[in-house]
Amino acid sequence: KYDLNNYILLNKENGGLCSARNCGLTHASGEWIFFLDSDDWLENNALSTLVECLEQNPSDLVFGGIRAVNEKTGESEVWDHYPKSVGRIPEEWDGLHSFEYCWGRLYRKTVIDKYNMRFDTRILYAEDNAWQLDYVSKIQSYSCTKAVIYNYRINRSGSMTSKLVYPTMKYYNWEHLLSFIHSYKEEEITDALKTNYTFTRVVWSILIAVVSSKIIEGDYNAAHAIKKLPFARKAVKEYVPRTRKDKIYRTIWILSFQVLCLMVRIYYKNFTKFRNSALIQKIS
Repeated sequence: KYDLNNYILLNKENGGLCSARNCGLTHASGEWIFFLDSDDWLENNALSTLVECLEQNPSDLVFGGIRAVNEKTGESEVWDHYPKSVGRIPEEWDGLHSFEYCWGRLYRKTVIDKYNMRFDTRILYAEDNAWQLDYVSKIQSYSCTKAVIYNYRINRSGSMTSKLVYPTMKYYNWEHLLSFIHSYKEEEITDALKTNYTFTRVVWSILIAVVSSKIIEGDYNAAHAIKKLPFARKAVKEYVPRTRKDKIYRTIWILSFQVLCLMVRIYYKNFTKFRNSALIQKIS
């Protein structure tokens, strides 16, 4: 019923999400790369909508509106709060809605090939963050459309994003964040933290992961040193917690390193029991 000459089917041994995406990147031959997660779906003409946006505003990254569909309640909301249809990097961080998810965007393949970009297979959760930080640090422009092109399932039973995760699962995002930070001037990172809440939220989540991991390992000096980094201080100052758990964590982070260490060690020593408790589920 359909012309299927424009795609290839790759069969490989199961190596996880990052490995699968890397396999696709190795075999891709087009000018642009687009990722679609297996539990999500596209709107009709999604790709042509992004291409039309690209033709109107040539750039290195193109994204569109997202419909988040709650599988438990059936409710949905549209994420299309883009203050700009086109922007430059690093001059216009505020319009760049592209630090969390890698799906639903067009990436210029020449950029990916030039820097031999691949997903970090060491990261078991939030690998999108590392990819986005790597890619954004290599480009100069972005463009977007508010037209909904992607449907994203949330609260799907069994999905990684529906679970609380152990901090070491996204520990290696730290290396990618540091590389990103070092790609810009200090005042440019400060501006990004002030004007782009998505970026601030990603920085906060990575800081939590790496500091908690160091505390669990007993490397308190490293944890304290990371916490005191200038950009870490700025991120914590700018971050507005979304959950009560985040608010509690941020308050303790600011007030007492000793209490933070105690809380982390107690919580993650009993991780399985705590993460399934009604209290943790309620405040998360």
